Amino acid sequence: MSNWKTKTVVAALALSILVPGAAMATSTSNAGSAGLAGKVAGMAFPGRHHQGDPAKQQEMQQKILELVSKYTPESLSEWQAALAEQEKLRQSMPQKEPAWMANLTDEQKAQLKEIMDKVKDGQLTREQAK
Repeated sequence: MSNWKTKTVVAALALSILVPGAAMATSTSNAGSAGLAGKVAGMAFPGRHHQGDPAKQQEMQQKILELVSKYTPESLSEWQAALAEQEKLRQSMPQKEPAWMANLTDEQKAQLKEIMDKVKDGQLTREQAK
């Protein structure tokens, strides 16, 4: 094959690869942000970012159920069952004590528990408890 034929074949192969890619890149579709995947991708799921805050967990579960009922209402009961099971498992998990609490005396642990209960009941804010 002569030199001009080789260059032509290489150019044709390169164009056959680049043209479809360029066409997809300039597409005006916004399927990523409009679909369910786009909405769920930006969500913080309860078990990860809001691990210790039950109010945030409940809020995120409501958001999940709202999206499921909007986009796939036929699977709503499965999602409700899964979230109920998740909550049951979360309650059955033993609460792991931080390493620094092992060094506290029983009296200090009791005082800390009392303060934490006040924060949970809303009598104190987290900033006041510090």
